[in-house]
Parts: sequence; structure tokens; C-alpha cells
Amino acid sequence: MQKLHYTFLICLGLIVFSLLGCSAANTNEIKSTSPTFHQRWIAPNPNATPVPGYVTAWPKQVSVEKPDPVLGDKLVWEHWIYGEEFAKRFEGFALEKVDKELQNSPIKAIVLRLFKKNLWEGINPNYPEQYTVDIDVYFDDAIKIPLSERLDTNSTLRKYPKSVEASFKKLIPMKQNDKKSLEEIIPTSFALNQGIYIFVTPIDGRFTALGRMYYYPTIVSGLSCITLRTGQTHGSVVPLQENGALWLSLFGDRSFDVHEYPTSVKGGSGLYKKTDKTFEPGEHPEEKGYVKLPRSFYEVALPKMTLIKVLNVCISDKQYLNKASKEAQEDLLKHCNEMEETGVIYDLYNNRYGLTNGGF
Repeated sequence: MQKLHYTFLICLGLIVFSLLGCSAANTNEIKSTSPTFHQRWIAPNPNATPVPGYVTAWPKQVSVEKPDPVLGDKLVWEHWIYGEEFAKRFEGFALEKVDKELQNSPIKAIVLRLFKKNLWEGINPNYPEQYTVDIDVYFDDAIKIPLSERLDTNSTLRKYPKSVEASFKKLIPMKQNDKKSLEEIIPTSFALNQGIYIFVTPIDGRFTALGRMYYYPTIVSGLSCITLRTGQTHGSVVPLQENGALWLSLFGDRSFDVHEYPTSVKGGSGLYKKTDKTFEPGEHPEEKGYVKLPRSFYEVALPKMTLIKVLNVCISDKQYLNKASKEAQEDLLKHCNEMEETGVIYDLYNNRYGLTNGGF
């Protein structure tokens, strides 16, 4: 199938997401096949280390909602995961739905939030909206994310659509002091000292940098909040081993990175790499900025992000249908419509059902 992306759009995309602090596409993604079209993923190296089965175990079909396959009838689709401490502090959080993994965790709540936004707004205000993924993490404010001395000059680029507001604005504290604190909070105006990463354990080379939208060092006594945004194709939640886990590195430490040549100090993403290296978080991993995400977050996020990965490609490629052959147009529309209606996942880059990219 003739590919539909323009190479120059990818370059512009990398610039935009670099400004936002989001992870760029993997460095081996782009191979030009003609002056106009390009193939996003290069062909597999036959001499490369075989990729284990769990890496390619993306869901082959996920549930869809209506009228929008991802958001249903909502402008913002969100899922809250929270611990007992959080439930007892704010109204509306049922104790019977407390996540036991957060019982002794520095994470008090985590929210997966999905909505649509023009991801190219600064370049093309008329570009169609695509699915956006925000992850709001509420955590113990004893964890102080290091800030630099310079102001965050990219903060003006980080805007919610009019239909979206910060998740903490929905919180109704039970204590009067907390109500007052929520009314007065503002995000820090300083840039982070290092990037924030999400990675898998057991470590196998897969990780990515997440864009920081807003960081509130204290929203109420003892509680911080940071809003993280994934990149355009939203691959930051990937298949895990049976006993695997997702972790955040809030301080930018990269002791999980098994790659000899990281792409940069602050950014970068990794692909699967066979390694004997292990990740030893220690008794108090939060002291190094490491926090483990609950398994329930992974189970909710993986099918949603699988669908978003492919639907965002559909939204982009439909903009350039008139540049493709009739056969390519029919093929694209057939598979995009199938995914929207049934949730059957089709890899438009590799022309096969199911996703096969093992990286972030």
C-alpha cells in the first residue's frame, strides 16, 4: 500500500513534540521511498536478535464505543485509579473500588484521560483533531521533582481545548483547608531539570520520554500532581511480560536504559534489546524518583492506546488521499472504517492485522 505521510510533516512533528517535551519518533522510523511518500517503519533486519513474543502481543481487537470509537459519547474519556487515602480525602471515590497496589505506594491516584485536540495547532490551525492522551499522577509531595533555574518558555504551547479542564478541578475535598488550597494552586513556571520517562520491567531496552504539561508541587497538603502527555502515536503503554510492570522515572534517572548510545540526555526512546542487566529499585525507589504504576492502569490503557495508535494514523493519512492511487485510497478507507466500527487492529505501515512494533 502506497504510504500517505509527507516527510516534511514528520520533521515538523518532531520539532513540535520536542518543544512540548514529548518523545519524538524512534530514530529508525523514517525511510524515504520516493520524493513524496515515505514508509514509517523500516523493514526488519533478518540478522537482528529475535523479538520475544510478548513484545508483539498488542491486542488484535479492542472494544469500541459510540458515537466515537474511543471517547464514546463524552468529550473527555477518563479512568481514575486511586488508593484508600485518596478516597477518604475527596468525595465521590468509592472505597470498594480502591486499588490495593496503591495501598503503600507514593502514588495516591492516577488518571488516564483521552480527548481530541489539534496536535498541529501551531502549524496548521485547520488540521483535524486527533486523539490525545494525558496521564495525571497524584503522588506524595515528599517526592520533589527537580526544577531548573530557567523559566519554562514552552508553557504557552500547552493548552487544553475549551472542552477540557484539569482533572483536579473535579476534586471535592472533604476538609475546608484542602478546598482553599485547591482554589489557590498554580503550576510551577520553571522547567524540569530532566525528562520524565516511562519504562518496562524486567528491563529490555523499551522506554520513552513523556511530555510534561503541568506540574503542581503541592495541590493540597502532602499531595503533588503532574500531568504527562504521550507522543502523537501514543505507544508509551506497550505489552508487558506476564509479571512485568510499568515504571515512571520522575527525576530523569536512566539506570533502566540498556542502550549504549542514548539519543540524548533529556529525550529519547528505546526498542527491545536483549540484555542481562536488571533493574534494582531498592527498598525506597521513590528517593530516586522511581514510582511503579499499578497493573490496573496498564490493563485499562493498553487497549485504548492500541486503538489510538492506529486511528491517529488514519486521521493523518486521510488528509492526503488525493495524493494516492485509487487502490491505496480504497485500502486505507476499508481498514480505517473497519477499525472504527469493530476495533479490529490493522497495521497500516506493515500491511497486516495486529501491531508488530515492539518499541515505545
